[in-house]
Amino acid sequence: MRYYYDSGAGVCKKFIYGGCLGNGNNFESYGKCKQTCDGASGRSRTVETERPHLAAGRAQEPGVCNLPKDEGPCKGYLPRYYYDSEERVCK
Repeated sequence: MRYYYDSGAGVCKKFIYGGCLGNGNNFESYGKCKQTCDGASGRSRTVETERPHLAAGRAQEPGVCNLPKDEGPCKGYLPRYYYDSEERVCK
């Protein structure tokens, strides 16, 4: 689950991100969305990004908070690890 800024409504909303591509209006947390876009005027700004294909985790995007929600083309298969307390290892 990710968050995007709905510029028409002026609030951050949840959406399901497929795991790749999309655009800069894509935040891991409600707090990060709100911090970046609350009171956004639509002007260009440098934003922290959680998209690994962008250099150094920063991007200059024009009006990032005015971009539409974009789930991206991927299906969201995102492997995760869990801790097995009996074997005391991550799997």
